[in-house]
Amino acid sequence: MLTSTTAKRSNGVLLSFPTEAGIAPKAPHRGRPHLIPVLAALGVLLFGLFIAITQGRKQEAVGDLPPEARAQIFRHDLSELRSICLESYAARGALHDHCIEEAQFVLLFPECDPGCRATASAVLPHAHR
Repeated sequence: MLTSTTAKRSNGVLLSFPTEAGIAPKAPHRGRPHLIPVLAALGVLLFGLFIAITQGRKQEAVGDLPPEARAQIFRHDLSELRSICLESYAARGALHDHCIEEAQFVLLFPECDPGCRATASAVLPHAHR
């Protein structure tokens, strides 16, 4: 025995479904829209955790260097930041990318004082509003 079932969709369209023995098809699955923001927040949290762990490992590796070698590397890289990376020609291209990495690197050193941090900050890109 064939009958039909009518269902109204959210956009106001009436749909008619033939049914056999009074069994209508299931309503379309709406999913779990609240799950998307939760998964997105979880993704951001995991990414932040990954960055924190990676940064901690880098700082640990720098701290494990012999003190004389660490001081020499720090002085060399800070000197490069000050003498090259603050110049206008270092504002774009491959040199700019190198300078950003250099600035991030010197910030890992315990020897990086407020003057060092100011130099690195002048090289690193900042978010714009």
